[in-house]
Amino acid sequence: MNAKTFGIFAVLAVSACATGGYQPVVDGPRDSRYYSDLEACQSLAAQAGSQNRDILSGAIAGAAIGGIIGSIDGNLGDGAAAGAGVGAVQGAVSKNNNSNSIVRNCMRNRGHNVVG
Repeated sequence: MNAKTFGIFAVLAVSACATGGYQPVVDGPRDSRYYSDLEACQSLAAQAGSQNRDILSGAIAGAAIGGIIGSIDGNLGDGAAAGAGVGAVQGAVSKNNNSNSIVRNCMRNRGHNVVG
């Protein structure tokens, strides 16, 4: 797999699995209140920031760094493509971690005993 293919594959893979749906581990009942609160907290996390912006920012930064490294080898395009893929993955992981933290904190604030 060449660098351009890797970059495109990484961006598509991240886009496909960067959607919400995180459910923290709680010690307590999973009743209608739990599911209502979970939905509200997931919605709050989704509103906290645009995951596409984080992924795009990571891809741009990665492309710049990859382009610089690739230009040393005389392969600017391949380096930029690979860097964009890696940057997009890093941006998505960062966004996912932030969203999960928002959901956990929100559920705690609503009285749920979040353990993980």
